[in-house]
Amino acid sequence: MIILKYFIPCLILSIGTGALSGLIISGDIYYYTLLDKPPLSPPPFVFPVVWTVIYILIGIAHYIVHISHSEAREAALKSYYAQLLVNFLWPILFFKLKLLFVSAAWIILLIVLTVKTAKRFSGINKTAGTLFVPYIVWLVFAAYLNIGVWALN
Repeated sequence: MIILKYFIPCLILSIGTGALSGLIISGDIYYYTLLDKPPLSPPPFVFPVVWTVIYILIGIAHYIVHISHSEAREAALKSYYAQLLVNFLWPILFFKLKLLFVSAAWIILLIVLTVKTAKRFSGINKTAGTLFVPYIVWLVFAAYLNIGVWALN
């Protein structure tokens, strides 16, 4: 049974983090259309759809770990909050500040933190860890795009 008083805030934190970051950079998205992009770059409308699904998945994973009684819960949640903060800052570095190299390095940090979080979540609940798989795959693809954009521009 889902405990709504924990489930809703977990989803709001995750989705809200992405939404707030998106709001901050909303006037700067056009910048991406002006850049040379590497092969396999999706059209701009794909990004908000994929990110919304990812934020929902990791919000569910957050909830699963949050309600657990595991001794590893606190360390896993600290890891989650750290990767969420790094995730929040990446679009600002890339779109708002136009720091292509810095954002490329930053997304590598995000991948490392996200893999660490997924492992910690898996140690508590396999489903919670598995919910991070699409996120990690997307981050690797996003890193490819970020590095490609940096190299081409």
